Amino acid sequence: MKRAAVTGLCSLLLAGCAATTQQQSLSQAAAPIAPECVNADAGVQEACTDLFIQAPTQGPTSPVLIDKSSFPSADPDVIKRSPPGGRRYVEYLVRDEIILDPNVGQAIKQSGLPDAIEFTTNRAFVMYYRNPPHTFFFHQGQIVSLADVPRSVRILTFEEQPPKTPWPVTLTSATAEWLAVPKAPEAPPAQLESADFTSDVTYISSRFDLAAEHTAQTRAAKMLERLAHTDQLEGVTWRVVVFKSSPSHAIAVPNGTLFISDGLVKAASDPELAAVIAHLMGHVRYGHYH
Repeated sequence: MKRAAVTGLCSLLLAGCAATTQQQSLSQAAAPIAPECVNADAGVQEACTDLFIQAPTQGPTSPVLIDKSSFPSADPDVIKRSPPGGRRYVEYLVRDEIILDPNVGQAIKQSGLPDAIEFTTNRAFVMYYRNPPHTFFFHQGQIVSLADVPRSVRILTFEEQPPKTPWPVTLTSATAEWLAVPKAPEAPPAQLESADFTSDVTYISSRFDLAAEHTAQTRAAKMLERLAHTDQLEGVTWRVVVFKSSPSHAIAVPNGTLFISDGLVKAASDPELAAVIAHLMGHVRYGHYH
């Protein structure tokens, strides 16, 4: 099997999935078109036509909740013979995947119908289970089982509170290779080009109203203080300047001066503000101004 990059799973892996994984091979080739749609009676043809017209070409590319009550049964063999009620294409997609991929039917036999599904950009099919947390990932005849659910799915799709489980996740080398997990980034340069950016700071300062609220300036300064000690470099003096602006803006000057709008500071939680500042520091540290 060609090991293509599974781009839609990167966020899943970094979001806190548990380390338990397994891989299986698909012994049966998938049919390109569901057999129910070929030479079918009028009722089935209407459902198939409705599916092909309404559904996006690759299915939902973000997690979508499933209406389990629309299925005649949780048994995949029954679902194959009887389409789900209603006219939502999402439930029909689940049925299609059961027909096309025996692994999907087997997973549903073991764990029941999923709570949500998703298609990645390269047509991989993902099933999410809420309780107990579990994820099945199907791609090009292979299946990966993860004993957790991405934090983004828990929070945005299942509307749960952020889980307290530790992350990042540890994967076996074989699974990480198959899922094309990105390698760690290269280390930043040992030193940056020596230059005087005082005029740049002066110019940017003249373009903004620096009379921002003291509370916003204090919050931003505290977040920077937590991060600045991690990276000391000659020619870079980290400091944050908060300016008045309702929209969210942020600018990094290569000498370590970070401009952030008070609108962004007010809208962000402490962890989010720390992430914004760390992002700006990264631009400086990696010399992106070149």
